[in-house]
Amino acid sequence: MNNGLATVGVLAHGLDRIYPSLHRKTAVDMLDRGGLLTEFLVGTTPDKHNFVSRNRIVAGMCDATIVIESAAKGGSLITAELAESYHRDCFAFPGRATDEYSKGCNQLIRDNKASLLLSAEDFVQAMGWSAASCVEKTANVQRDLFPDLSGEEQRIVDILAQRGNLQINTLVVETDIPVHKMNAILFELEKAEITSESILENLKRDVGVENLPENYNFYELKAAENKVEEYALVKALMNKNEEMRVIAVGDDDQSIYEFRGADSGYMYQLSQEPGSKLVEMTENYRSAHQPVNFANEFVRGISKRMKSTPIISMREEDGWVGVTRHQSKYIFQPLVEELIHYRGSGTSCVLTQTNEEAVILVALLRKYGINSKLVQSMDGFLFWNMAEMRYFLRYLDKRVRTPLIPEELWKDAKHATFSAYDRSQSLTYIKRCVQLFEQTNKTKYFSDFKEFVFESSVEDFCDVSGADVVVSTIHKAKGREFDDVYMLISDNYSKNVHLMRRYYVGMTRAKKRLFIHTNGDCFNHLSVGQYHISTKEYEMPEEIVLQLSHKDVYLGFFKELKQEVLALKSGDFLNYNNFVLYNILTKKPVAKLSQSMQITLSEWQDKGYKVKSASVRFVVAWKPKDAPKDGPEIAVLLADLLLSL
Repeated sequence: MNNGLATVGVLAHGLDRIYPSLHRKTAVDMLDRGGLLTEFLVGTTPDKHNFVSRNRIVAGMCDATIVIESAAKGGSLITAELAESYHRDCFAFPGRATDEYSKGCNQLIRDNKASLLLSAEDFVQAMGWSAASCVEKTANVQRDLFPDLSGEEQRIVDILAQRGNLQINTLVVETDIPVHKMNAILFELEKAEITSESILENLKRDVGVENLPENYNFYELKAAENKVEEYALVKALMNKNEEMRVIAVGDDDQSIYEFRGADSGYMYQLSQEPGSKLVEMTENYRSAHQPVNFANEFVRGISKRMKSTPIISMREEDGWVGVTRHQSKYIFQPLVEELIHYRGSGTSCVLTQTNEEAVILVALLRKYGINSKLVQSMDGFLFWNMAEMRYFLRYLDKRVRTPLIPEELWKDAKHATFSAYDRSQSLTYIKRCVQLFEQTNKTKYFSDFKEFVFESSVEDFCDVSGADVVVSTIHKAKGREFDDVYMLISDNYSKNVHLMRRYYVGMTRAKKRLFIHTNGDCFNHLSVGQYHISTKEYEMPEEIVLQLSHKDVYLGFFKELKQEVLALKSGDFLNYNNFVLYNILTKKPVAKLSQSMQITLSEWQDKGYKVKSASVRFVVAWKPKDAPKDGPEIAVLLADLLLSL
């Protein structure tokens, strides 16, 4: 930095702090020449494992890694091994065999994992950065757009040509090329302008040649949730690079995560920037004609839309849409009856607005002998806090000695976890997580696996392939598709733009047939295959299930019950008495309902419902926000309560 070179600091914590604090001035100086980079959210503390994790970024963004001093074990060696796996150049300065902080360097050189350096000139020469090397490089530049490709390069190019842009994990699975090798190949292809050409051809196909600028340098940003952070990032990139052309891809009609800070207005602001052009993509290859036409009619009622051109179905099927307008307050029963009547060989999904509605429908489908799978929002629930996942991570953490997880250790961790939790109903989530990671990571790095786990949610690993019917909240169904969709739309919500968008997302999940059961007026006067008004009154189902979250239990109750709670597994039955849950075998209390849940349960009891049975749903780790950094975690039990009339 003092020599006029850009310096980038990779942080092991959020951008709201500098650790150690004495380096704050240096960090500020970096902002003028270089910058600060982090993958961690604001508020993240500089925990020990974060430093190892961030080393992936250090190794990946650098042309070369130089180890100057290192003991036999240390973070520098981890970074060096990562650099080698990424096919980056690695160098080390040797030292005397007796020097403690030369042992790591000497070891790297001995094992041919790093080249020996004796001076800065050696490094410049080795990298080909000398003046003579630069001249030679310039003389031998490949001018052909399509150079001769290796077999693996040709496979990648062929797949990209056929299927357009793909995520790197998908590309790894399709080609069976390890991810570290894929990165290196894509880098070479990018230098040969193959990737750029593929992107250009895809854009010509999707938006038309007339909509492309004459001079292009495209950066595709899929800001699906349109958060203020994404908007600020795009604006900063545009302001700092006049030559940049930004393509923001999104659908404002499907922006339904306002509770997370999403706002489609940011995309609208981008569309108003000088020189911007709004291109509508109107071809729908998912849904048949009638569901698409119905959705087009409905969405016209949403105010302040960016799009004006109706969507066109490119399918041959006509499809079907039916709406039943009920006078009854409760409409669970008629929806299930219609599903039983029309259910065919294709995929079926029931969509609700709340978790409570979804759980009630699962219980009702079970009563009729229909195999269903629930996909729902997990309020305050983090996947990596699940007891089964914690066991797997802890097993690896205690035994792994290098950044790379040996295959034998990986198998041992699977066997130990699957055996310890063989009777746990939640084990299916862990198995699915492990399976998906294995599919995209032939070479398994512990830091990559932890990142994969920490960024995932429970519903990401909900395998619905074997279910006759999927039951889901609309929010959790986004991105999925089904042949038949049954929507339960009660009239308990004030109608606004957010609600209309939510309904729109739900109805656009249907590929062939859409069935809507409602006691509201949102779908009046729309063109449908069948519009039926039902005056029949329905009661609530005889059985319902209450699924408890963190807010439904008294968290302080668990402080002295860690071993008792951890001894239980998902699916284990519990005894219930006076708002307290007990272990059936030991008769000891293992959970107490929160004050708000006690009130809720009392209201159900006033309607005639009593707790028929209880069972363990999840066991999770939890720690209060104000707890000391090194303070112990609490094991929390989240249960299912089956209520019956």
